[in-house]
Amino acid sequence: MSKQKQTVNRAGSLPLGNLAQAVSRTNVSNDRGGAWGVFLHYLKMAFRGLTKYKWQNIVCILGLAVGFSAFALGGYWWYWENNFDDFHPNARHTFGITTTGITKASDGSATELDQLPGDDAAWILQNIPEIEQHCSTGWAWLKYTHGGKTERIMGLSVEPSFFTMFYAEFIDGGYEHDPFDGGSIVLTERAAMKYFGKTACTGEVFPDGTQKVAGVIKDYPSNSDFRFEFLTLARSVSNNVGRSTFYVQLNRHARVNDVRKKIESHQSIAKARFPGEDTKEWSFNLRTLSEIHLNCHPELKSRFRNIQLLALAGFLGLISSLMNHLVLFAGLQQRRQRRNNTFRSLGASTSYLFLRSFIDLLIPLVFALILSVAFVRLIFPYYQSYTQWQGYGMLEKYISKVNFNAVMYTSLKWTGLIIVLFLMAGSLVIAGILRKTGGQTPFSPRRGLIICQVFIGSFFLFIALSLYKQFYFTKNKDKGIHVENIIQIDAGVYGIAEHQTMKKELLRSPYIEEVTLTTTPVLTERGDHYLSYITNITLNEERYNEIRALMVEPNFKDFFGITMKEGDWMSGETEVVMNEAQTHSLGNINLVGHPIKMAGLGEGKISGIIHNYNYSTMQYPVVGLMFHLPGKEAITAYEYAYIKTKPENRTKALEHAQKILETMETDDIPEEKRFRVLTDIMEEFNRPERTLSLIFGILSLTCILVVSFGIYSLITLTIEQRRKEIAIRKVNGAEFTDMLRLFFREYFVLVIIGNVFALTVGYYLMQRWFETYTYHTTLSWWLFAVVLAITCIIVFLSVVSKISEAAKVHPAEALKYE
Repeated sequence: MSKQKQTVNRAGSLPLGNLAQAVSRTNVSNDRGGAWGVFLHYLKMAFRGLTKYKWQNIVCILGLAVGFSAFALGGYWWYWENNFDDFHPNARHTFGITTTGITKASDGSATELDQLPGDDAAWILQNIPEIEQHCSTGWAWLKYTHGGKTERIMGLSVEPSFFTMFYAEFIDGGYEHDPFDGGSIVLTERAAMKYFGKTACTGEVFPDGTQKVAGVIKDYPSNSDFRFEFLTLARSVSNNVGRSTFYVQLNRHARVNDVRKKIESHQSIAKARFPGEDTKEWSFNLRTLSEIHLNCHPELKSRFRNIQLLALAGFLGLISSLMNHLVLFAGLQQRRQRRNNTFRSLGASTSYLFLRSFIDLLIPLVFALILSVAFVRLIFPYYQSYTQWQGYGMLEKYISKVNFNAVMYTSLKWTGLIIVLFLMAGSLVIAGILRKTGGQTPFSPRRGLIICQVFIGSFFLFIALSLYKQFYFTKNKDKGIHVENIIQIDAGVYGIAEHQTMKKELLRSPYIEEVTLTTTPVLTERGDHYLSYITNITLNEERYNEIRALMVEPNFKDFFGITMKEGDWMSGETEVVMNEAQTHSLGNINLVGHPIKMAGLGEGKISGIIHNYNYSTMQYPVVGLMFHLPGKEAITAYEYAYIKTKPENRTKALEHAQKILETMETDDIPEEKRFRVLTDIMEEFNRPERTLSLIFGILSLTCILVVSFGIYSLITLTIEQRRKEIAIRKVNGAEFTDMLRLFFREYFVLVIIGNVFALTVGYYLMQRWFETYTYHTTLSWWLFAVVLAITCIIVFLSVVSKISEAAKVHPAEALKYE
């Protein structure tokens, strides 16, 4: 009897006496506490099982928690960006009409603007009867003086239909009784509290103005492209180039695709406003409110790309962790099959065994879900900072941020649905195992799950290594410009009126070595060199439009360490210098010394060509730029000052510069952007690649870890089922290496299959990814070798461990196993 008892224990079961007691206790619990007593007993047994395989369950729960967290954060970011302005009551029927072709991106492609020429708007209203309402908006401004400083406040000029088409919940007052003549405004709740200290301010006059407050509305959520502090009640007026933001609301029975085709087929009837402007090349689009956000912000192109990759990573991470849990669970249930058969012989019902197994499946999910909420709460500040979107130019004050409660609410809904589907699949696995009342029957889908896990783990690892390689490349590539020990001062849209005076004041500090001024930031997050002004030139009697021009100072080249390719730097206000990219766009002819006529400067000559320097991320190409010194009648103003200082003198230099800037009107610039270290801006360029490589690195390590336990579990189960075979081979003279080779070959095939798919998909994806960069690294052979080697080592160590354990068992004992 003792030998039989010993054999049963080796199979992971309990002695017969204990099994009978367990069934008896269950019956007693059922009699005393009803269903609740049975449930508590099942929970107790499930927790006992968790502690028995504690390391396996710890890794499983951690893997699930990381999977849940990645899915919640990556998925919600994608959801948030794709649902801008979906909170409006009529969002399903409200659209914006945009124009493609007015401007171009840095790569030469036509960009889309949320503007519509007035003539084309009139045609659309006349020829599309499905339009129920329409509304135009335009920019409006107020001034507010406090403490001797004047602040410009941004708002929108809106028509009466704005309040019926879009979200406008009034806290105080209303709009119905105002004439919409520009004399009344509606404040946001935030603005009312800031400028009046209360929301009940209807009828009062706004400080420093003549507009009367007609009402106060609740603030818009952060995921909105409507950025304003107030609404001016005024009839629609187009901007200075005859365009405005234009929205339409279609009736409930309108066929949206038919309306979209009609708008897309319309050829512009707008008049050209600039020399060389061809309105016939413009095209029009009917966009949902969310699509406007996705299509009319070319500076967010790389952001949307990152979102898609992170959302995919989160989903795959969750799937991998769930597959690992199912693999480990199935292995555990099969090892308990002998015990379950014994329970049956003692009177246990199938429902009893099913519920016990189901709770075993559920408990790790509950723990992991709780732990994932803690993970999300812990890293949320970093996540919020990384995902926030700050406007540019006059919209720099507005920052869109995700909300923790919204992340939790939305993510738990999605996660709950996936858990329900997973539990349904797990129930089928439990039912399938319980139906097998005979000997040990392998759970065949487990090999497929192992292949899928190897695929996801190897895929993540390959992506992480590729992203890090690109990050290392972009960080260390020579950008053609020196940015060390330089601080950027943003003086705002008003510019530096007395620039020479400001320069002299800055140089009074002994801690500032040199100063130079520009009209545009030398480094920019956008790829089209935002803030460089557009002009036209005449060269060889041919006119060129949309030339990006920068007004700089004579010391600009030496200050930033930019080198000449040919010719000389400018020595007078009638000379200009171009970069290599600009000469390419003009036909690569020998331009040095050529006469040129430029708007605002008159006639002059091209004195030299500079080497390209990278002023943005490696994703964007260097666009053509032309540099000139200020003329007698400069058509733009310096907006940026750059100071050079030693690291040990930075604090003193900044204190001196801040005192000077306090005398200027720069309230339109956020505090954190008034002074920026150029090396920090360079680091920001590399932030997406650095963060993505870190995220994929964590996910790959987590997946590799849980895959290791999944493979280890599969090998453990297989060797337990083939213990008798191992004993017979050992009796017949098989060596350890022979058995190792036999088992390793089987699992090596699974690893190869998983890696073939992972590396193929990873290679295709990263090749497409690198194509979005103008300058990028290459996928080296060692990336494939490292990924394959790591997964093979994991399998090899797992096989060695279990074969060594099985080989130590005496053949006589092993043969008694069955």
